[in-house]
Amino acid sequence: MKVSESLSGVKFLLSRWATPRELPPQLTWKYAHEPELLEWRIKARNYNTTIANGLLVVMLTIVFGLALYQYHTSVFEPGFSKAMIYILFFFVISTPAVCMTQQRMNFAYRFTASGAEFCKWKIFPEWTLTFFEGVGSIYGDCIYVHG
Repeated sequence: MKVSESLSGVKFLLSRWATPRELPPQLTWKYAHEPELLEWRIKARNYNTTIANGLLVVMLTIVFGLALYQYHTSVFEPGFSKAMIYILFFFVISTPAVCMTQQRMNFAYRFTASGAEFCKWKIFPEWTLTFFEGVGSIYGDCIYVHG
């Protein structure tokens, strides 16, 4: 790999990182007609992370215990495939727990000559619509076939 190729990759990442996040169309600045004196945007959690992380540990412990219980009481023969089934079970069930407890909000702050402004919003992940369409079609097919 050439040095110029790696530098262009770094420049691309830095340009994406340095680009300010735009406000969603439904949010507008109160003093939008005035030039900004200072503006910054951050992505952070707007809740107590200690409590959320504690809930995450509790949920992951329960899911891990269920996976171990199912592993030791299942009718499958011991082996690599049995272990993979319950490892997959653990990850499929624990992923929503991580998503629920580790959500972030976008915050934007702006100072103008007339005063300070503040906006906050949560971005809806684009992949969820595709995921739910797929799950819905599979569920609908199952009901159609077995119903």
